Amino acid sequence: FAAGHISSAEAGELIGFLQEKLGSAAAAFHAGLSYRHIMVSSGRGLAAECTPPHDITGQPVGPHLPQGEDSEWLRDLMDASVTLLTNHPVNMKRIAADKPPANMIWLWGQGTAPRMPSFRERFGLEGSVISAVDLVKGLGKYAGLEVVDVPGATGYLDTDYGAKARHALSELEKRDFVYVHVEAPDEASHMGDRDAKLAAIERFDGELVGALLAGLKGSEYRLLMLPDHATPLSIRTHSSEPVPFLVYDPARPRESHQKFDEASAAVSSQVFAKGWELMPWFLGQHK
Repeated sequence: FAAGHISSAEAGELIGFLQEKLGSAAAAFHAGLSYRHIMVSSGRGLAAECTPPHDITGQPVGPHLPQGEDSEWLRDLMDASVTLLTNHPVNMKRIAADKPPANMIWLWGQGTAPRMPSFRERFGLEGSVISAVDLVKGLGKYAGLEVVDVPGATGYLDTDYGAKARHALSELEKRDFVYVHVEAPDEASHMGDRDAKLAAIERFDGELVGALLAGLKGSEYRLLMLPDHATPLSIRTHSSEPVPFLVYDPARPRESHQKFDEASAAVSSQVFAKGWELMPWFLGQHK
């Protein structure tokens, strides 16, 4: 997270090196995209208390290292990564180019493989997921959705919104549902960059939502748009206040005097206390 949105190619080389030198039956390292990667353990470390890196931006890391059961093992792996990565050629080139090095792994977000009904079992529909984030892709796989890899989808500010829209429209020609995920506004918030966040939201609206509305014109469809959580610029991390959502059905247009923002969500009469209640309402019970 602190490696300046390192490229996937650079990160892949570093993670491959870690796997070669540090990987074992107890801990295997798998490359993802940019700074997001996965360590699969044999079951150790699950009960340790670990801190999300975006919760401590600009703070000393010492007080936030893993604590509790198996935390010493996790910290040892993190320390070993420093020894291996500090002088790696990828980092030497990044330092020479005045870029921050990726010289340590930060372990957090642990859990076990979930079991869940598929989207088809739950709703009787076939669907797809479009995202550059491995977490979302993984959830899509578990839900039985078709994971669509879109060239140019980066999970960052430079993601190709138009390509996501085109692939979503293509998926809707053969499936009932498509979930399109965009990470850019969240990334801008973690960076504390107001202008980048505004630009990301404007591009999401124009190049993705606008393209979907144009491509779906004349057909029967329903559109649901929402963030998965708030990430205020003021704190540069996630928070738990209510988030707004918007539903559009061209067959049942409605005028609304509410705005699409957090303040309106906080006083809305249509509230879902549990996020998972929104999808069945959207698909079947929406009136």
